[in-house]
Amino acid sequence: VSLDYSFAKGAMPEGRWDLATAYFTVPSGTQYLNIYFTASVASAYRLDDVTLASVAASATSQAVNFGQGVDLGTTAIDGQGGDPSVDPGTSTDPTPGEATVIFEESFSEGPGVFYVEDVTLPEGLETVWTHDASYHNMKATGYTDKANDAESWLIMEEPLDLSSFGSAWLTFEHTGKFFANPQEEVAVCASTNMQEWSDLTIPNWFANTDWKFVATGDVDLSDLAGQGEVYIAFVYTSTANAGGTWEIKNLKVYGSGSGSGPTPVDPSTDPGTSTDPSVDPGTSTDPTPGDGLTIDVTALGKADNDSPDFEYQGYTFTFAKNNGGTAPVYKANPNSTVEPDIRIYALGSVPVKAPTGATLSSLVFNISTQGQKRLCPITASTGTITAQKSGDTTVTWTGSATEVTLTVGEKATYGSDGDSKAGQFCFKSVYVE
Repeated sequence: VSLDYSFAKGAMPEGRWDLATAYFTVPSGTQYLNIYFTASVASAYRLDDVTLASVAASATSQAVNFGQGVDLGTTAIDGQGGDPSVDPGTSTDPTPGEATVIFEESFSEGPGVFYVEDVTLPEGLETVWTHDASYHNMKATGYTDKANDAESWLIMEEPLDLSSFGSAWLTFEHTGKFFANPQEEVAVCASTNMQEWSDLTIPNWFANTDWKFVATGDVDLSDLAGQGEVYIAFVYTSTANAGGTWEIKNLKVYGSGSGSGPTPVDPSTDPGTSTDPSVDPGTSTDPTPGDGLTIDVTALGKADNDSPDFEYQGYTFTFAKNNGGTAPVYKANPNSTVEPDIRIYALGSVPVKAPTGATLSSLVFNISTQGQKRLCPITASTGTITAQKSGDTTVTWTGSATEVTLTVGEKATYGSDGDSKAGQFCFKSVYVE
């Protein structure tokens, strides 16, 4: 059933935003209501911030008679089937029960669990990937008024667990313009080790002549189904001849069928978890080197992507981005088997203050799984960092101070990912004394 609508400022807007409203009533007893938007002609209009609200009947309300009007089950819209459970212009979601949504990220609020790694930056450009707050997506461009040569990756920080699925695929929406050949200049890739990456096949591409978003269709991940760790990355490149702009949003990863199944986790092997109900869950039961305090990050009451700053029994930890590319963050990792941690990225820092009247003599950071991949040189404003080496699972500071600032190195010199990757300082607990 098609609905009539009106604009708050009168006529159809040209070059401006306006509020469009459609009032309607549905028959009593209606349980499900499917709504879609479609353009009858090609246009450059944008749609945002849709709200469905229950209000008193208006004089302009349109009665919806499901016995008349458009049959959403058979009508083709823009060449796609008219299943009312499907949003026209987006990829067909699998039927409930046939597939599981393993992961989703709209990019409406930022990069989410992805981080930016600029491999090559044109002169005068600070970064290639940015969040577009106006249009709620991630955007990449290497265009400058000088040379446009760029390569930049938007990389998933934590792996997806596909071990319990026999097949897997992903979908997202993208648009772009000003490319010489988009299929050769942007890509979505997957890896099981973040070192060897494979290009994935994107079925549907944007026109490269306008800003209309196109659903990719199902991007096959079946070669990686059954794997316990799978990373996704979006890769942008540009050349001196063309510096295109690529915008992406609404990423979803699906799995179906049966795989080998995840490896059971023995809780006794998790150093930050105790099965003894008498133990405070925020305190590690590991032996400590003195009479200090062990702070588990899961005891801080933070949600995924919260600011990591905290105060715990008088000890204060604040975190700074400094000249790095990514702000520090707390990662709850709800869609991953990897433990929660606090992450400080390359060139970031953490000043630590002792309680009033006390001094710091020791800090022992228990490095998370992600941190062991990106472990880098850590320096201190005072005191001493115990000599670091590849394979370390802790970072230790000793000294005597009321405050010390630890700064993160630029490259993952001691991490398993190697120094071709940016450094990170990621810890799941810290012992303070």
